[in-house]
Amino acid sequence: MTITFDENQSKARAVRRLAFSAFADGRTLVAAPHLAFPGVDHIAREGTGYRWIPIEYANRTVAATSLDAQ
Repeated sequence: MTITFDENQSKARAVRRLAFSAFADGRTLVAAPHLAFPGVDHIAREGTGYRWIPIEYANRTVAATSLDAQ
């Protein structure tokens, strides 16, 4: 994957392939603020490519309040 603003598209593609592979293998959390909230997710291998897997988000304040009420 490359974008118009990549100065060297071949190099950008190679770097992204390495990064996606490392992120998927390490189950690394990836932050992407331009994606839907919370924008922190995992990348997983799928077929010959990758899939974006959103983390499950819960409001910690609400969750803690719920626990206190029990």
